[in-house]
Amino acid sequence: MKKFLAFVLVVMFFIVTAALYLRSSPESYTLRDTNYNPPTVNEVQHQIEGFHIVYFNPPDGSDDVPINTPILFKIEFSEPPNDDFEDWIRIVPSVRGEFSLHGNIILFSSSRPLIRNSQYNVFIQAGLTSAAGEPIPAPFSFTFRASGHQNEVEVIDSGNSYYVHIYKL
Repeated sequence: MKKFLAFVLVVMFFIVTAALYLRSSPESYTLRDTNYNPPTVNEVQHQIEGFHIVYFNPPDGSDDVPINTPILFKIEFSEPPNDDFEDWIRIVPSVRGEFSLHGNIILFSSSRPLIRNSQYNVFIQAGLTSAAGEPIPAPFSFTFRASGHQNEVEVIDSGNSYYVHIYKL
């Protein structure tokens, strides 16, 4: 019994000492610190200067990309890339298809269905530059997996606009 009481006293001593230290320490904080406001995505994006990737799709690690998706991936840059952008983008394993440039956005459309349950890696090499000649700061890559499902795409022309319905088969 005496050993147990001694143990309890030692444990309580350490708890009280730690609490007093944290309370008096200027670096102390709590998990419920109400003075912390994390930056928004827009604030973080505006802090990045120069030619860089703003957005890409599918997200890194996606595992549900349809094997017959009409647009395999989309990469949006902070400014238009140079006309030779295709030389700096690699898809592994290789996929037949076509690149297209729409202002700051690169689209890649596959000409054949993807291989079921295969992983694809998209690499953007460091030599890619903007139309103004500014290089991308570092190589970039993202990975996705083609699932076994297919999509059926229906395009409806309503006169002055188009509606696209995508159904998972």
